[in-house]
Parts: sequence; C-alpha cells; structure tokens
Amino acid sequence: MEAVIFDMDGVLIDTEPVSKAAFKAAFEKNGLFFDEDIYQSLMGRSLADIMEDFTANWDAKVAEKVIADRNDYF
Repeated sequence: MEAVIFDMDGVLIDTEPVSKAAFKAAFEKNGLFFDEDIYQSLMGRSLADIMEDFTANWDAKVAEKVIADRNDYF
C-alpha cells in the first residue's frame, strides 16, 4: 500500500447537511427546540462531547435518546 486517505474533516464527503438533518429530526422527535444556533454549537464536536453537554442540560435518558435517534437518522 502506497497511501491512505482519511477524510476526517468533510473534504471528500460533505456530511454536515446529513448530520444537521439528523439532529433536527432527533430534537423534534423528542419535543425539543432546534435551530441554526444550536446546530452551530454542535458542529465539529464528537458525539461523546455533545452527549456530555446534553446530559448536563437534560435528563440523561433524554440525552441518550436524542443521540440514539440522531444516529438512527444519520
């Protein structure tokens, strides 16, 4: 093998629109408000980091459900 390409920042595949739609659907499914400001605060962060913030602000079960729903939609 001469080379390996890792697309970790969306250069080859733009996953942001799909991620945004998945978060929006997950928030709405769980009766939570979602807008561009919220999405901007999530961009570029790991799901583990996002989960920490969600758990700090919501019941842990709600946070887990939102992340699980986001993953299902994604």
